[in-house]
Amino acid sequence: MKYLQLLIIAFLLSSMPVLAFKNMRAGKIITLKGDTLNGYIKYENDENLCKICRFTDDRSKQFRIYTPDEIKSYQFTKENRKFIADSILLVDHLVPVFMEVVLVGHFKIYQYKEMNLKNHYFINKLGYTRVIYLPFKKYYLKETYDHGLNKYSRIITRTTTNHIDSLKMLLSDAPDVFDQIEKIVEPDMKNLKKLLFNYQLLLEQKNKDVILMEKEE
Repeated sequence: MKYLQLLIIAFLLSSMPVLAFKNMRAGKIITLKGDTLNGYIKYENDENLCKICRFTDDRSKQFRIYTPDEIKSYQFTKENRKFIADSILLVDHLVPVFMEVVLVGHFKIYQYKEMNLKNHYFINKLGYTRVIYLPFKKYYLKETYDHGLNKYSRIITRTTTNHIDSLKMLLSDAPDVFDQIEKIVEPDMKNLKKLLFNYQLLLEQKNKDVILMEKEE
């Protein structure tokens, strides 16, 4: 029995380096000085990717853990996923994080996922100097009903609508997309990408119409 336990321990110890370097993918980091370092980055769940970057310049060597205040950004080469270092306001204080950047035409969507799986979204429009935060909260209320002999309670989900006002302000030059904005109960990457894509198509069509009118004149 003791011999079997020793074998199990030896196996676990020998497999630790393999587990540590599992799922390392080609990538690069940008240092605070602006230098590019190519190598491999550990591919993890989104919550971890928004917290730290595990990087090595050689698969066989020990990786180094970088935090958002130690590098400018990192990127997975083949997956085309990029994370930039920034600070966001959470619970009244700034928190350094890695935010994933998703390009949609003339927009950049920044996504940060907390360990409790809560998503935060930010949008930057081409030509804008500031990033627009889409504030959103989901909360639950307990409602109790008493009908004499029958008494029961249920949990009601409520969501804020501040993100709708923020999107309307950002896309105020295209009121035709307001109906689509008002249908976004909870912002996510799918409905934001669809909205921004439709907005861009709408503006492109308006520009074509203006050019056509100018030529006719």
